[in-house]
Amino acid sequence: MISYSIAPSVFEPPDISFIDNSKKTETKERKIIINKIIELHENIKKIKELIDNEEIIVLLFNKTKITFDNEYMKRANRISEFPIDTLKKILNKLQSYYLPDNVSNDKINLSIKGRYFTFEDWFKIDKIKYENIKFQPSLQTNKDSSYDNKESIIKIGVINKYIYKSSNFHFLINKQTITYKYECNKIQYKKIQYDYDKEEKITKEMFYSEVQVKNISEINYDNKKKFKSVLEAYKRAKELFSEYITFGNDVERGINSIEKDAGPPDRIFTYLQTLKEFTEYKIINKTDLPDEYLLTALGCVCSYENPEHMKDKKVINDRMFDNGNKQNILFELHLKPSTNSSSSKNSLYGTVRIYISWDEKQEKVIVGWIGKHLYLPPKTLNFPQTQPL
Repeated sequence: MISYSIAPSVFEPPDISFIDNSKKTETKERKIIINKIIELHENIKKIKELIDNEEIIVLLFNKTKITFDNEYMKRANRISEFPIDTLKKILNKLQSYYLPDNVSNDKINLSIKGRYFTFEDWFKIDKIKYENIKFQPSLQTNKDSSYDNKESIIKIGVINKYIYKSSNFHFLINKQTITYKYECNKIQYKKIQYDYDKEEKITKEMFYSEVQVKNISEINYDNKKKFKSVLEAYKRAKELFSEYITFGNDVERGINSIEKDAGPPDRIFTYLQTLKEFTEYKIINKTDLPDEYLLTALGCVCSYENPEHMKDKKVINDRMFDNGNKQNILFELHLKPSTNSSSSKNSLYGTVRIYISWDEKQEKVIVGWIGKHLYLPPKTLNFPQTQPL
């Protein structure tokens, strides 16, 4: 699955502090500012459309600010007839996508649509240090270069070099289209393992990588729905990816356990397509990266079952699926294309889980289940002990 990170400067409005609002005449400077505000609106509208695409994942950096203050809004409205309030509405929507009230920042969490996260939370790379770094072409010197260019490019370069082993999976969206190559004598960073509190400190004495930067206006995307049902998406994936994926005989039973448009279907198809990319990656690179780490890097929300839950026999039995060879095996690793956060019982039919297992002998992914959220033991309530009267 292709993913993009958006440089913070893409959201920054033009400086309007030097415009004299007392003068009503149209000046050259005022025309330039109006055009920049309109361009900003078009770019952010495209980012919103890009985020709504089921075939990609779009990330922000933690330091991204995507709101305008009230004073700026007042000045901008006096300068331009463009309704900047419409731009603020889009920004507020984006803000709610990435910073929902019920989501903590220390872990990957499912939010409104289950796929809006920051770059740092998604890739779990932190505390980067480097020595004698050189960029080709050299970075432009502007007020954003301290973070916007250098930090983001270094982080993406690390994942390109050591996780993807390619620069064709993740791209940086900025205000220009360019490919940066850089090298340094020494680089050090910490990689946090998913589902664990462990940190792995990694040091490389010689480091070089490249990052492709794209202008939002040059990115092609299609938001038209391709599949009307989960069954249709599954059948198409089975037709296209059978060389890489084995679908077990319980899959269609699982699909019958959810609403036909759960997921939605286009996202489920994208997750299955990512399993094909996952298989290709493992065959070509012979990686020692954990499967859940690699699948997350490729764009899928996923995890193994909680070891405590797996002590429950009913949990185990519920995850025994056909492996495509008329044998039932245990599936623990599962993808989470969608989670409906509603407490309504019916809402669970919109929640989709895809259970998978890697077959080392065949070098293929086995999909055992595409369907409803499976059984978990009820949460135990630990009430505080009260003092005797």
